[in-house]
Amino acid sequence: MWYSLDPQAEHVLQQLLAYEGTRPVESLLGQADAESRYATYTFALAALQGHPRVIEGLKEVAARFEARARQEWRRGHMDQALLLVRQGLHFQPRHTGLTTLEQFMRSKVWEKQRAQIMAELLAQAKGHMEEARVIESKGDNAFDYYNAVLLLDRNSREAREGLTRISQRLTEDAESARQAGDLDRSLALIDQGLRVDPEGSGFHALKDAVAEEQRALGEKHRRLVAQWLERAQGQLQSGRLTTPPGDNAFETYRMLLAVVPGQAEALAGLEQIAERCVQLAEAAQEPGHV
Repeated sequence: MWYSLDPQAEHVLQQLLAYEGTRPVESLLGQADAESRYATYTFALAALQGHPRVIEGLKEVAARFEARARQEWRRGHMDQALLLVRQGLHFQPRHTGLTTLEQFMRSKVWEKQRAQIMAELLAQAKGHMEEARVIESKGDNAFDYYNAVLLLDRNSREAREGLTRISQRLTEDAESARQAGDLDRSLALIDQGLRVDPEGSGFHALKDAVAEEQRALGEKHRRLVAQWLERAQGQLQSGRLTTPPGDNAFETYRMLLAVVPGQAEALAGLEQIAERCVQLAEAAQEPGHV
């Protein structure tokens, strides 16, 4: 009968229908030139693609693989379930049930993998927070790990809360540095905070406050330098070059240089003192000097 197959091919078809998915399809079907009782079907399948019994048989095989895959999936055996789907698609690449199931399974597997990756990233971020590696050490800090989580899930509550904690810590540290008078460190921390929260009004307000303090401090510093220079010039003109202690040009210029290293007028003043001292020493050696 036209619908019938030779006994060996029919037997293999029945074996496929009963297949439980415990070994790869390739080993079940056999390979060319391999001694296998299933090898004949491999070649028969290629030669009889349009045979009604083959067509119906492959539909049954695909349905069987789909059923077995769903069963393994319900048991939680994701890898085995996907293997069965791929094996079923080997026989019917366009089988609707199998292709739909494969897409569903792959999405669920990815969700599981993503959850595992996110858990690892969050653990790393937490460790960096505890060790105060908040934003420094690029690529290996809490800020970068939380952002990596958001790349996988932009709505991650844990990651967003982590970034909020980073912002709060940087705000507190920047304010502490400002209160301690370390305005440069305060500004550095504020700049880090703006990387975390570019729109953070707190950081912008704090930055404005620090800038104002720097301006005021700069003005005060300039006035103080001017006062010291005026004092030293008066001491120089009155001949108080190195004495008396606490009220002489040499000490005033040295004090100014300790605060403003390299201050040009102070350096010039020390040179003047040195020249005056040389002049006084030479004059003391002249004949008739009392």
